Amino acid sequence: MNSKKHKHRHAGKPSRDIISASKVFDLLNLPQGIVFLDAGCGDGYFSLEASLRLGREAFLALRNSFY
Repeated sequence: MNSKKHKHRHAGKPSRDIISASKVFDLLNLPQGIVFLDAGCGDGYFSLEASLRLGREAFLALRNSFY
């Protein structure tokens, strides 16, 4: 087992600096009643927009590291 503490490292700019979550969801035009999965959600930038558009019960956000 690796005893070194995991350190989160960013590979580049965050999504919010590159693209508008609102514009992405406008283009996706997701129907109500679906379940949205944001795997590797990071800070939840897209998950927050999904919850606003689809409702809190319609999405699941997962990440594999702790800050």
